[in-house]
Amino acid sequence: MGDTCRSVMAEFILRDKIKKIGGLDVLVDSAGIDVQPKSRIAKNARAVLKSHGIKTPNRKAVQLKSYMIDPFTVVITMDRAQKKYLSNIKNIYCLSDFVSGIDLFDPYGMDIAAYDKCYKILDFILDEIIEKLIRGEL
Repeated sequence: MGDTCRSVMAEFILRDKIKKIGGLDVLVDSAGIDVQPKSRIAKNARAVLKSHGIKTPNRKAVQLKSYMIDPFTVVITMDRAQKKYLSNIKNIYCLSDFVSGIDLFDPYGMDIAAYDKCYKILDFILDEIIEKLIRGEL
């Protein structure tokens, strides 16, 4: 929702995975549909990413605007409610479309253990998404 937890974690995890694989020409970015002014990546999100070797800038949250979607072939939401809210976008998916039954919880305001759990779920699902990218299924 606010581009401070799940989506920004997914962005940096996916960028890291793509960099390690090499050879995939993929544009990765994140934005929120209800961003609070001047908000930044959550402290616990940064800490968990860092603990997994992923460096992140203290970046500002980005409010999604319709023109921002144009460069992207695929848009992936973190949960079904977000997908429904953005249902007018073509080629929109949510994480549960890739791994059935997983609707990623929002760790906003939770402890670091919740963020680590979120990281582990994202790590697993993003591997599935990368496989689909490699096979040309997205």
